[in-house]
Amino acid sequence: MLCAAAVAAGVAVTPVAAAPPAASAVAGTEDCVFVRPFFGSPNTQVRVSGCGFWPNENIQILLGSSVRARTRASGSGEFSAMFNVPGDESSGARNVTAIGQSSKVFARTVFLVANHP
Repeated sequence: MLCAAAVAAGVAVTPVAAAPPAASAVAGTEDCVFVRPFFGSPNTQVRVSGCGFWPNENIQILLGSSVRARTRASGSGEFSAMFNVPGDESSGARNVTAIGQSSKVFARTVFLVANHP
């Protein structure tokens, strides 16, 4: 499973908060989100993947507090999306957050913006 591989690689994080379980929640999966690459300069294309969301749920992907992508979870609650780091983004760590629009489940990891002179 996609999340199991991410956990084994040490790049997945557990959610910082989650909605109470619901009847339609995916049973037996952990909420997770991870990025590739882990760091890059402005204009870097980032792939965000995750699991543990409700089946077929709409998901918003945020970099910091700005929505950078929207996607839909698969029938098993997994998703993958891509976004570009804005060209004017300053150096530093930025939260990348995936938020399930129905469940309000969210998970977060960090992307490091590294501006090179």
